[in-house]
Amino acid sequence: MRFDEWLAQAIAQNDIQRLLNYRQLTPYALDNHPTEEHLLPFFVALGASGENARGKQLHSSYTYGVFSIAADAFD
Repeated sequence: MRFDEWLAQAIAQNDIQRLLNYRQLTPYALDNHPTEEHLLPFFVALGASGENARGKQLHSSYTYGVFSIAADAFD
């Protein structure tokens, strides 16, 4: 949950540098994403959104109490 909270806050603040350095800055980053392939689509969407895009969280929930089901958009 702390990882998701951190990610949502960085998205809302449009803090691209913080997002790009998530592995060093985020609590429990390596526990949540020991390899990067599950978070790479997020960065593809972020990069494709353009320089002035703003992020927002569309959905946040947990499956089985531990698997984050979050959806974000950039416009």
